[in-house]
Amino acid sequence: IFVSGPVQQNVIMMTELGGDKPVQVSKHKGRSTQPTMGAGGRTAWIQRNGAKYELVVDGKVISSGPTHLSPAFKPDGTVAAAYSESQKTSIYAFSGRSKSLLSGLGGINVSPTFSPDGSRMAFVSDAGGGTGIYIGSSSGGGATRLTSGAKATDPSWSPTGEYITFVSRETDICIIRPDGTGFRQLTGGQGANYRPSFSPDGRMIVFSSTRNGRHQLFVMSVNGDKQQPLMPDNSMNQEQPYWCPTMPK
Repeated sequence: IFVSGPVQQNVIMMTELGGDKPVQVSKHKGRSTQPTMGAGGRTAWIQRNGAKYELVVDGKVISSGPTHLSPAFKPDGTVAAAYSESQKTSIYAFSGRSKSLLSGLGGINVSPTFSPDGSRMAFVSDAGGGTGIYIGSSSGGGATRLTSGAKATDPSWSPTGEYITFVSRETDICIIRPDGTGFRQLTGGQGANYRPSFSPDGRMIVFSSTRNGRHQLFVMSVNGDKQQPLMPDNSMNQEQPYWCPTMPK
């Protein structure tokens, strides 16, 4: 699943690995962004409706407010997303039209991603000075910073639990183990690369890149080899990809 179209008219598209026949899955006339998928082909994204941002899950609006950001499915099917209020942005779990707090840090907290067993959550926060990746319990409470130094965003936990991939300096895709070891930069010197997402078996990563002068989806192996465009003959803008964790029934 990914985003395509002009900025103010972004739509959500879906394609198979070959990328030959992408189809539009969003129906909203305004801007739709930040798509994600859950087990069995479930979908969620954010859509703009006037001055409000709406959280759309399986085609239905479940929450509307001043700002919603970066939805993600927990392994149990619960949807989490960032929500802004009182000059801070926190991550909540949404159940129907009610929500419960997951990130207890101050400042801006966005982009949740969950360990395969659902017990831990990685996310982006600027609470400690500078923007980095943190890991904490998926039920809320405190968290520990995983990355250091350069700005780190767009985390995605691998289905095997072995790695978290993320974007460093808003330019390059890296991987690191949840315990902070095994850091490796996978892209470099090839435009801006962002929004990485693992394949269901954890062997490949899909991401968006501007290396060819436009936003385009690429895939690569988990060690950074075999980087190639997913839809080389498709001229549409392609960004914000997310790989379905299981095949839809």
